[in-house]
Amino acid sequence: MKHSKLIEKFAIYDHSINKVQIPHIDSIFMRWSFEVPFNYLQMFDKYQDYLFVLSQYLNDKRYYEYVKSSNKLKIFDNGANESEFVSINKLIKVGRELKADIIVIPDKQFDYLVTRRMFINSIELIKNLNAFDEFQYMGVIQGKNVEELLEIENEMIDSGYISYLGLPFKYVLEWGEEIIDKIVNNSPIPIHFLGLGSLKQVEAFKNHPLVSTIDTSLPTNYAYLNSRIDRNYRPSPGKIKLASIEYLSERQLDLIRQNIEDLKGL
Repeated sequence: MKHSKLIEKFAIYDHSINKVQIPHIDSIFMRWSFEVPFNYLQMFDKYQDYLFVLSQYLNDKRYYEYVKSSNKLKIFDNGANESEFVSINKLIKVGRELKADIIVIPDKQFDYLVTRRMFINSIELIKNLNAFDEFQYMGVIQGKNVEELLEIENEMIDSGYISYLGLPFKYVLEWGEEIIDKIVNNSPIPIHFLGLGSLKQVEAFKNHPLVSTIDTSLPTNYAYLNSRIDRNYRPSPGKIKLASIEYLSERQLDLIRQNIEDLKGL
């Protein structure tokens, strides 16, 4: 497996759980990946602790070449949050091209049964493709309530085939403390936050030993509207289509930097 590569890039030590060897991520502070407009990828590269690779943007040559050439740890997303379905076969194929480290197994938003079926089918396909030695895998929990989230979390972890657990930020916003008590504290493996709703989410989890990584477009979203991130915990002003932004003013670029520093400094 790619354990030494992962540890060299990202981790402090490793431990094992069931069938996979997990590179444990040092969670003294969370690791960040920020979504920024494609004309400014190199400008903000120094702020990226790792790359959260968005499958829906890989047809843009600027983004594809940036990702492919990077030596940072790469988590390859499945596009579910953008209502795009990318099969596990394609994720593995493109993941090989990009030299991805972690692949997010396909899921469906808010749907426990479909996500469970997709997870089971994906695991079988990964076995058939002999791809467990090439990548680590992340399972994303989905459901209509905390009970469904907890059930699928336990099933994914007990399978022994995932090294990371993905938690969509929408659930944290909706159920708050209950998510911390029943979902986050239940996990023996590192947790990745899929998105960020507000600064409150960061402050709630920044010292949790297993909340390890987070990806967000919040600094860009606010900067595009000429604003700092709202410290009164109001949610994101809305998602900006990164591929459509060709130019940002110096003020907006400076705001992205300030917003990133605000998040990392919490």
